[in-house]
Amino acid sequence: MNRITLMAFLTCVFVGQVSLSQDDTSFLKPPKILVSPLLDTLHTPQNRRFTGIPSMAITSNGTEFAVWYAGITPHEDHNNYVVLARKEKGGVSRIPYCRPR
Repeated sequence: MNRITLMAFLTCVFVGQVSLSQDDTSFLKPPKILVSPLLDTLHTPQNRRFTGIPSMAITSNGTEFAVWYAGITPHEDHNNYVVLARKEKGGVSRIPYCRPR
């Protein structure tokens, strides 16, 4: 294969891959916010097979926020979602079903 043919071939493969990846526009949809996962059995702690990538923040008034990824499959994939837990200063979590495992 000469250099021009090889470059044309690689360009077609690269452009083809980019255009294929643009067919999935699900990332443009706003996320669905579930206030009570108890109403949606798919997102309950009992159905979580994956948790990871945690983060935590504490506000100036002492409110604690924790977030982490969770999912129904045992690894990172398109089934993952973000869990948020909040605890007021000196109190217990107001969202008891959102505790990390």
